[in-house]
Amino acid sequence: ANRAASTSYGADEVGGPGLCLADLVTANSYARLERAMQLIDEGHHQSFNLKVDCRRACGEIYPAQLHLSTTTFDDNAVFVASVIDVTSQRKAEQALEDERLEHAAVLNYAPIGIVTMDSRGLILNVNESACDMLGYDEEAFIGRHGTRFVHTDEQLSLRSGFDSLIAGDTQYLSSVHKVRHKQGHYVPVRTFNAAVVLHKRKRPILICMFEDLSEQHAIDE
Repeated sequence: ANRAASTSYGADEVGGPGLCLADLVTANSYARLERAMQLIDEGHHQSFNLKVDCRRACGEIYPAQLHLSTTTFDDNAVFVASVIDVTSQRKAEQALEDERLEHAAVLNYAPIGIVTMDSRGLILNVNESACDMLGYDEEAFIGRHGTRFVHTDEQLSLRSGFDSLIAGDTQYLSSVHKVRHKQGHYVPVRTFNAAVVLHKRKRPILICMFEDLSEQHAIDE
């Protein structure tokens, strides 16, 4: 074993006489590792990439990515395992997932309707407030064009506004529209639309936030 393996294990030497491979991984991981070694030995595979849980000398368990293959040493075929400690990667992934869930919760329970669309205007996500406001479930929105839910008299101008946002000609678009409820009537809403570029996306997405003006209109009347 090399110095990196010894450091990961937490001892001066790994692989010395008397140290079993089963001592380096958990029981569940060892069962899968043993099966992989058998399949390679029988000629069914040349190598395997496995996600395993390794054990340090102190007993601590840590996640690792293991690559298993064979080579020839002194005319004998031996197994070679390269192990990468992915503890930091897993922590970073978990932190990103926690952040994503936190942001999703904030959007989902926001008191205003929030809809995200791709650069073509097709709906990607919708929060609970938007569903409650218009009476549809989430599946009724996904993949539909955002203008489909507004009054036909307003669809052309809204499409033009979306195109202007995607092209970068306009930073944001605020307007009042009549949006069709599932029961057939129209709900007056004030919308605020903007185009943003998210991480790993080449094209911007549209974010539409809207509030129900029904009570305000009832007061004004």
